[in-house]
Amino acid sequence: MKETAVKAALAAGKILKKEFGEHVWVKVKSKIDVVTKADMDADRIIVSIIRKKYPEHEIVSEESKHAKKSDYVWYIDPLDGTGNFSAGIPFFSTSICLAYKGELILGVVYDPLRGELFVAEKGKGAFLNNKKIKVSKESNIAKTILGADLGHVERKKTLSRLAKADDLVRGQRILGSAALGLCYTACGRLNAYMAGHVFNWDIGAGTLLVREAGGKVTDFKGKDWKLNELSVLASNKNLHSKIMQRLI
Repeated sequence: MKETAVKAALAAGKILKKEFGEHVWVKVKSKIDVVTKADMDADRIIVSIIRKKYPEHEIVSEESKHAKKSDYVWYIDPLDGTGNFSAGIPFFSTSICLAYKGELILGVVYDPLRGELFVAEKGKGAFLNNKKIKVSKESNIAKTILGADLGHVERKKTLSRLAKADDLVRGQRILGSAALGLCYTACGRLNAYMAGHVFNWDIGAGTLLVREAGGKVTDFKGKDWKLNELSVLASNKNLHSKIMQRLI
């Protein structure tokens, strides 16, 4: 299953890299949410690769629907960071995760422009280009670099939290790819990451990566993040309660 997910992510990444910077067809889903030709092209190749290997599995993609009941469910975001991609901003990824009976067991995130492949399997650790990664050890909130995304609904609430964080943390970054925000937390580039109103395909793979890298992931109520929960806060275990108390 890991080999299939990696194969699909790399194939999608090849498409995204080729089409990045070209004149792309854009469909507007809402005033802040768009779909590009690259979204659809990457989606087709991922679904095709998974369906060929595991025809009995259920697939839930941001860009297409594949109704089939199974204990195994793949959650796919073929292009996480479409807003960045469509604006020519080189920060986006492909995110693929697999759940078994509602529990995340596999996560793959690929950044095609940087050639960075993040992979995690439940109980087996987290890796970046086959090298094991760990969350940061920072425990001082004043030295924290906090990543965030605004989401599609709770933008004002997130901005309010970031405003509160201004005097608490060393720096803040609004990224535009939730999957990469979580991956950067998993490998210690960010000390923490938060987002409201995100979906399984956005954050499922990244959530597993953070946990397998030794970090903690909850919703905004402090409960361990589970599938279908819309809010996410990820950090190392030293910072989590401090961020919850001060910002959430």
